[in-house]
Amino acid sequence: MVLGAALTAGDGPDGTTPSATPAPAPAPAAPNGTGDAVELPDRGPATPGPTDDDAITCDTTTGPVDCVLWDIDLDLPGTAEVDLAGGRIVVADPVGHLAAYAAGDAEPVWEHRLGSPLTRHPGTVSGMLAYTADDRTGFVSIAHGERTEPVPGPVLRAATVGTWLLVDDGDRLSARGVSGEPAWQRPLGPDERTWLNRDGALLASDDGHLTALFENTGRDRWQVDLPAPVVAAERVGPQAVAIAGDPPQLAVVTGDGELSTRRLPGAAVEMLPLRETDAVAVLSADDNDRLYIEVVALHGPYIPATLTLDAIPSRTLPVVGDADHLVFADRGGRLYVLDLAEVHLQGPLPADRPVIDVALTSDGDVLTLDRSGVSLRSVDDDSEVVRVDLGPGVADVREIVATEPTIVRVGGRLLALDLATAAAGDA
Repeated sequence: MVLGAALTAGDGPDGTTPSATPAPAPAPAAPNGTGDAVELPDRGPATPGPTDDDAITCDTTTGPVDCVLWDIDLDLPGTAEVDLAGGRIVVADPVGHLAAYAAGDAEPVWEHRLGSPLTRHPGTVSGMLAYTADDRTGFVSIAHGERTEPVPGPVLRAATVGTWLLVDDGDRLSARGVSGEPAWQRPLGPDERTWLNRDGALLASDDGHLTALFENTGRDRWQVDLPAPVVAAERVGPQAVAIAGDPPQLAVVTGDGELSTRRLPGAAVEMLPLRETDAVAVLSADDNDRLYIEVVALHGPYIPATLTLDAIPSRTLPVVGDADHLVFADRGGRLYVLDLAEVHLQGPLPADRPVIDVALTSDGDVLTLDRSGVSLRSVDDDSEVVRVDLGPGVADVREIVATEPTIVRVGGRLLALDLATAAAGDA
């Protein structure tokens, strides 16, 4: 789930605030209508941490410690999506089921059964969870579960930007507040494609024309002409990084619309905005499976380093990054950590357990999930600080839902682990 960032409107007439502003959340509908949350059956309290000799513990270098905050089996189907938003664990099942649980203790908070398949839940807007079902878009209060009356409109792509939900329905791009009604809308041509993220919208056409929009009006912020059609693009504030053509060229556009381009050494594999920075990491691979990593700083020159290695990130595993490190796993589940300050690559890190999911904590440590458990690794010395053995299993879905606290999903089961306290006690 993509959480909205603060909206920074541009100056000048193109950035003026439109007359239509996001409406407050409407009052709930009558009982058993669309407004009231469904009362959940009593599941009983979530399992509170270790209670016997077989309980899960966190193994540290000084010995095992109790670290399980809660452990609950929700019998989730493999197609369900689980996210953390507004202090709630939000569960969205494509069959049309939305539910929220308190992140602190996994107690049920609210639940809705929509009566039609859920297409997506693209993000949050002013504390409301956006969702689409049966070609209609609606909102649910994350805190309390009140639901608005859905409004018609399919959603092909969507993203939240501050107090707006940007929606591409195939024919037009629009910005909606929590009322669901468009504040503005812009027709899309048959050769136009949108690129949406938490920083805003980009429009690209088959002739290489790239346009950035003001989120509050839908008007053009800047336009540039690229030498070839866009194959990938990321908005970073008012700026943008794009990959165009084959062989690919890297295009960087400033907030004033100044364009610079250069050839990439290989085909693009991944383009990743780095957390808490205005930089984007670009990964490309050549025909010999050589990986090239470049970091583009949008408020400065290119970082003068290109790393080349014989390891290609798996297309099914995430690449994560912040101001200090870029972390990815290769096709064999081996972990690599790139120190952006020293331009030094660590890896593959020693591990006998192939990684299936990876995340970075706010402290910059690496959290990995494998088929048998969870590990917290220090990026400073490659050491495994905390290990939680969840036991062998063949669950179809294993993923890291959140990092603080650490919430992991194993099949239909969710566990919350206090790895930060365990690591601090081990220090």
